[in-house]
Amino acid sequence: MSMDKVLKCDEKTYVSPPINLKLFLEEASSMEDQMHSFFQGTSLQTDPANMSNANETDETENQNQKGARDRFLDFLDRRGHDVNLGKEAIEVVDDALTASVYKFPIGDFELTYPPADSKLSTHKVINNFRQRLQVKAYKAQYLQRGKYHRFRDSELKRSFVDEGVRSAKDIIMTVHLLTPCNRATERNEIQSGKIKVESRMVVRGDMPLHKLVEKIFCASDFWCNLEDTEDASNPKAYYMHRFPSKFIFIHDTFYTNQSQEGTIDITEPIRRFMERKPEQFNKCQVKDISSVKVIDMNLRLGQPYVYQHQGSCEHLVIFTDLRLLHSSDEQRLTEYPIKVFGMEHQILCCACNVTAPVFIVMESDRMPITPAYMCFNCMRSFHYDRKKRLGNFIAYHYIDRAGIE
Repeated sequence: MSMDKVLKCDEKTYVSPPINLKLFLEEASSMEDQMHSFFQGTSLQTDPANMSNANETDETENQNQKGARDRFLDFLDRRGHDVNLGKEAIEVVDDALTASVYKFPIGDFELTYPPADSKLSTHKVINNFRQRLQVKAYKAQYLQRGKYHRFRDSELKRSFVDEGVRSAKDIIMTVHLLTPCNRATERNEIQSGKIKVESRMVVRGDMPLHKLVEKIFCASDFWCNLEDTEDASNPKAYYMHRFPSKFIFIHDTFYTNQSQEGTIDITEPIRRFMERKPEQFNKCQVKDISSVKVIDMNLRLGQPYVYQHQGSCEHLVIFTDLRLLHSSDEQRLTEYPIKVFGMEHQILCCACNVTAPVFIVMESDRMPITPAYMCFNCMRSFHYDRKKRLGNFIAYHYIDRAGIE
């Protein structure tokens, strides 16, 4: 609501209307119950404690052993229809299928569709697309545009609930985290594709919102501003502890970490600015993130929201793929959020190109290029003669976040 006037969300086809997640869960669960009741006569228990008992009933085992025709007749019987009419319908379909197979043998048909010599423009486009896929460069481009590009296969090919048993009543969403920005982005940077998805995670409705924020890794959190001669072993020396204030803005609410020690409300100047421009911004509210679950939020799918920390470091956050929790999803709430995609690049030492760096050299009269990332051994060998510094240089302690996660 607060940003709808500025972003003109209702005019964008990729942005959904505002969604109350609790209301969506109730309506979607009710529709799912009606569907199960229609096809099975009675809906299965959704209580996880009763899932194993429901799966052990003789009726479920018998249903699994029956063929499609018997299940169709059972369905008609439960709905109060004449079973004899169902048998007649099965015979008609079987006879028609048999006649079709004899009349049109499968060997007479071309195995590919559409036919290679088709004159239809739509068929020509499909055939041309398939030919382009034979070239690896084109195939890589098409794959990168796909929804599940570089998804971790282990997170997509699981089964956590026995067949015929329904999962817990909850929702699932995919969260897209874009590369961070700490300055205004130039137009050429947007066109060159520098703004792209850095990682994707799956969240559950019953999951606390602060767990999502804790999963957002940023290099600025691991900066300590201590030179190589200073001790960097104290965790409180790093920026994540020195400047813990942060917030995530979703729809019309600032979610802040008010309960954390040493934090201040960094949303106050932003809210004052928004209040001075009522023609552009609607009213917004502030909530403590520790008391909020994902299911408590209102949001728009496809709209970029923002997570801000370290003063001006911003991460765009986009929610998509809202649906009910399925039996193929991880059922343990403690496992969420689940990371299903990541583009973290492991930086290596610029000298040996083998070891992860622990120093970043910002200025040096002996290095051809700065800044330069160096491991401990290369740093000591190149810039020190035993304990004596060689040349003029400035180096800071560095932690690569790809090695932490």
